[in-house]
Formats: sequence, C-alpha cells, structure tokens
Amino acid sequence: MIKQKIFRRFHIWLQASRLPAIFFIALPLALGFLSEPIENLHFSSLYLFVLVLYAFFLEFFIVFANDYADEKTDALNQSWTKFSGGSRVLAEKLLSKKELKKASFLMGTCVFLCSIFFAIHQGKLSLFFLGQSGIFILWA
Repeated sequence: MIKQKIFRRFHIWLQASRLPAIFFIALPLALGFLSEPIENLHFSSLYLFVLVLYAFFLEFFIVFANDYADEKTDALNQSWTKFSGGSRVLAEKLLSKKELKKASFLMGTCVFLCSIFFAIHQGKLSLFFLGQSGIFILWA
C-alpha cells in the first residue's frame, strides 16, 4: 500500500515535470556548450554534471511555474498535448497550487545556485546572469 502511494506520487510529479519538453532546453545548452572553444573552458566532469542538473532544474521551474500561473486556462483547454496546454496536474486535481508553487520556488532556487556555480567555476559573472535569464524570461 505504501509503495503504491509512493509510486503514484512519483508518477504525478513525473507528469508535472513534462520530461519530453527537456529537449527545448537541452539542445540549446548542448549547442552553446559545444560552440565554445575547448581551450576557453575550464572543463570538468563536475561542470558538465551541474550543467545537466541546471537543464533539469530550469525545465522543472518553467513547467511548474507555468502550470501554476495558467491553472484556469489549462482547466479550460481541451486540446492539450505533451508539449502544450499544461501538465494537467492542477486541472485533474492531482496536486495543489501550493505544492506546485513550492516546487517551482525550489527549482528556481536550484537554478540560482547552479548559476552561482557557473560564474565561480568559469570566473565569469556574466554566466550568473545568463543562468538566471530563463527565470527572468518566464517571469516577463
């Protein structure tokens, strides 16, 4: 019974995360990473790991915050897909607005921390601001 509840909860958060949309973030990050001459990067496996984490945190922040903000329109939307129209976790009352708000705040905080890591690791303050741009664009 407990395993079933945990599995169900995991499945709900997986639905909320809309993982297929990660490619919208992963591709630009990969292209940006590969376009920088290797000699200009202080490359490490830790940096690459944090970059992957950053992509997931940013994706989760975007979809959680978007679902939170678009609750009413998503509930009315009858033609949603995996890539548009929300994850349906609020429309189907699988999560509360409070839970989604907390999760988006947590993911935004993780994006913030990754951005600090990039700025310190590469010695470029501009990486902090670039790392925060996804949060700013969603807010705008």
